Amino acid sequence: MRLLALLPFALLLTGCPAPTIDDVQTEVFGLSCAFSSCHGSQGSGGLELPDATTSLAELIDVPSEEVDGETRVIPGDSANSLLFKLLEGPVGNADMMPPSNG
Repeated sequence: MRLLALLPFALLLTGCPAPTIDDVQTEVFGLSCAFSSCHGSQGSGGLELPDATTSLAELIDVPSEEVDGETRVIPGDSANSLLFKLLEGPVGNADMMPPSNG
């Protein structure tokens, strides 16, 4: 599932059209994150990803509630975005995402 989460971002590197937030919502968050026990309507770590509009508002330039000094997604700077770091492994007191890959 972790590779699926990286697919939309890998497309950017290959010259394919950039995925939209709707694509990411459907193909990544909807399949791996937006469950009631994770980041659904009562989001774990203060992060809710139930739909594309909410996901954008909850991710872009938003400080993490779990890891001090981290920003959830920094546009154009994946190396410093917490979302991308958590695909690789735990950061501070936040577990690797999605947790089933740990």
